[in-house]
Amino acid sequence: MIAAGDKALPDRGLILFAHGSRESGWADPFERLTARVRLLAVGREVRLAFLEVMHPDLSEAIAELAGRSIADICVIPVFLGSGGHLQRDLPRMIDELRSRHPGVRIECAKPAGEDESVLGAIAAYCVEQLRSARNDV
Repeated sequence: MIAAGDKALPDRGLILFAHGSRESGWADPFERLTARVRLLAVGREVRLAFLEVMHPDLSEAIAELAGRSIADICVIPVFLGSGGHLQRDLPRMIDELRSRHPGVRIECAKPAGEDESVLGAIAAYCVEQLRSARNDV
């Protein structure tokens, strides 16, 4: 909490960045994840953006947050690993968006799937499915 007289920190926004798909319903788990993050990141602007096909794309999400005077944005790739899109396309996109929005600090986190706690949660899910499969026989 900021004490009276302290300078307020710039507002910080979060963009969960997913691949996108033409399949209806594909974005449902990402929308549920975004809703959960909003509950945990009280007072922060949280958006979901897509690389391909779906909207908003990253440019639209950044523009929306910048238009709301968000001065600091963290893009979190909700990908399991860092393939070509994250190694080549995303850095180019981030650089272009930084030049379009010079008053906004735009940072990019590592892909969610490269975090040990995320991998641990997925591993626990996999083991639970193995246990469930044994009980179904």
